[in-house]
Amino acid sequence: MLLSRPRPGFPDLGLLRAADKAKEIRWFHLTVNK
Repeated sequence: MLLSRPRPGFPDLGLLRAADKAKEIRWFHLTVNK
């Protein structure tokens, strides 16, 4: 997701961002812990 700044009328952006970050972190841990 390359959304640089939240747009008005997009209340779920923070949620999407959090989910994205969580996915990234999970993937990172999976890759590092192999």
